[in-house]
Amino acid sequence: MKSIVELLESNWINPFANEPSDLVCISTGAAAPPDVCSDLLKAQKRGEEADKLQAERLETGSAFYDPIEKLKLKTFADMKKDTVVKGTNKEIVLKADNRAFGHVLLIAQKS
Repeated sequence: MKSIVELLESNWINPFANEPSDLVCISTGAAAPPDVCSDLLKAQKRGEEADKLQAERLETGSAFYDPIEKLKLKTFADMKKDTVVKGTNKEIVLKADNRAFGHVLLIAQKS
């Protein structure tokens, strides 16, 4: 138990710290790039604006059948990029996911 607490306090980022810092993905510990940060910080406001637009359409009846635009906000999932590793005869696509992160963490603890 002590080793887990020590690991959390010394190596991992505290998401509930009082000092302001970059937005960090809790599962990977990666800092979000500026475009993802801006979209994440504006998500609630943009969602509320979209709700107002929908309510206005229902009340007034104007543009009722017009399609609703998607917000297309970037999230931490957009930080995952496919990486192509070229081997001798074949290419392998690596994807960042929680399982791979967990396996790396287990291997690091054993050695």
